[in-house]
Amino acid sequence: PLHRVAVTDRAGGREEEGEEAVDEREPYDEKLERILRQASGVFAEKGYDRASIRDIAAATD
Repeated sequence: PLHRVAVTDRAGGREEEGEEAVDEREPYDEKLERILRQASGVFAEKGYDRASIRDIAAATD
């Protein structure tokens, strides 16, 4: 999401309205744990040889 912020121009000292992207992604460790947990379920259900990355991605959504 974008949040409104005031930006000050250093030369003129005036403020301007702008937008700043805020990173609200899931922390890496939590995301990795969630993916691995889902992958183990897919492997248990389909077997390692028949499981695909697509299957794991679908289970992770």
